[in-house]
Amino acid sequence: MILFGNIICSEDVSETDEDNHVTVDVIMSTLKPTGAKILVENHTSENSIKYIEYDWAKKYKLQKKNDDKWEDLEIKNTEEIIYNNVKNTISYKEFYVLDVDWSNLYGTLSNGTYRFIQYTSNTDDEFYSNEFTLPKKEVEIPADISPEYRERYSNVTLDVLLSTVTSKGATVLVTDKNGKGNNYREMGFSDAFELQKKEGNEWKDLKITAEFEFGGGPIYSLAQNVPDPVFGFATFVTDFTYLYDELKPGTYRVIKGGELSEDRFYSNEFTINK
Repeated sequence: MILFGNIICSEDVSETDEDNHVTVDVIMSTLKPTGAKILVENHTSENSIKYIEYDWAKKYKLQKKNDDKWEDLEIKNTEEIIYNNVKNTISYKEFYVLDVDWSNLYGTLSNGTYRFIQYTSNTDDEFYSNEFTLPKKEVEIPADISPEYRERYSNVTLDVLLSTVTSKGATVLVTDKNGKGNNYREMGFSDAFELQKKEGNEWKDLKITAEFEFGGGPIYSLAQNVPDPVFGFATFVTDFTYLYDELKPGTYRVIKGGELSEDRFYSNEFTINK
């Protein structure tokens, strides 16, 4: 299954340059030992020296990190090496989401650190994803929330796209994980957000340092961004410096609330190293 769409916010916070003109993100909330959803975004504009109308194919490979070196995984089922090279062109600031079951090629992955490599059908380019680790860290949510919220939270997820993270911002993907129930998909989300930082084993609200208030902006309903009924999504290019100083080294997460409900949703954690 391939889904196409547009990034909602046009301002690019990810500091994409000529050497990072395509990003590949493993959507961490979907990660399993047998597969994941992969988001590929094209950052190249017609004015870029790197501009190519890439034709994306279902051709990929996995690598595992061993002693700080990346090594190709051994393919266990060579009969499954049948790639669909249908022309799937995405233009500037567009993306697609590919649902990958890599167990067909590699079996069930053991614990360790991996990356996903995406190919195109009309160039020799290779595009590398963020690192991901199995077993994955589950999103931590408060223990005292209601059973109703837990059920709702299992249907809506926040993913900070790790390839986009800088100390100033990142792209946040909001998804309807299984598409069940309009009460999940009609909450609506705006650009508003909060950040928390991990201190020891506890999450602490980050102190707001900027004089900025969200308000009056558009509200995006997941139901308006559903090319496929089982995977509703909206993406937000989020500038942390709207509210906070440039982030210092540490581990953080993003919180967003449904504008049409009182629910709060927590992202995967991400790390600022310098």
